[in-house]
Amino acid sequence: VESCENTIDLTREIKNVATTLTVESDFLPVTAIHIEPYLREEKTRLENIYDNVDVTLDIHDKNKMVDANSLISSVLSNLTNNAVLHNDSTEPTHVHITLESDEDVARISVSDNGSGIPSEKQKTLFDIDESRTHGDTGFGLPLTYHITRGLGGDLQLKETGSSGSTFVLELQCSSPSDYPKNRI
Repeated sequence: VESCENTIDLTREIKNVATTLTVESDFLPVTAIHIEPYLREEKTRLENIYDNVDVTLDIHDKNKMVDANSLISSVLSNLTNNAVLHNDSTEPTHVHITLESDEDVARISVSDNGSGIPSEKQKTLFDIDESRTHGDTGFGLPLTYHITRGLGGDLQLKETGSSGSTFVLELQCSSPSDYPKNRI
C-alpha cells in the first residue's frame, strides 16, 4: 500500500513539473545552439551505457543551429533510451539518429528496430498515464513532449510497425542574431 501511495505522490509531482515546464516560460531561456555536438554526445552516451547496441548517426548539416537550451540533452536522452529499453526485437538493438533540415526547421529522427508501438498506445503516448503498472513510469515521453513544445518545437511518432518506430523532433532553426528569446 505504501508503495502505491508513493507512486501516486510521484505521479502528482511529475504532473506539476510538466505543468511548470509549459506554464512558466521565462525560467530557462532559449538560445541558438549548435545541435550536432548534442547528437554526438548522445550517441557516445548510448554506446557507453548499453552493451550490444548499434548506434548510427547521420548528420546532414554539421553547423545547424536551433532554438534550444540545456534541456535538449534530456529530450534526446529520453528518445534514445526508449529506443533501447522498449526494443523487444529478437535482433541486436539498432538506433539510428538523423539530422535533416531546411531553412526554417531542423528534424531529428530517432529510429529503432523494435517491434513497434501497439495502435491502442499510440494516441496517448504523450499523455501522463497514472495507471501504468509495467516497469516504466509513463512520464518520459509526456515530459519530453512538453519540453519540446516549450522550446517552440514539436515531437511526433512518425511511423511504427513490425520493423521499428521513428520519432521526429522538430526544432526551429536559428542564428545567434535571433536572440535573446525566452520560451522555456
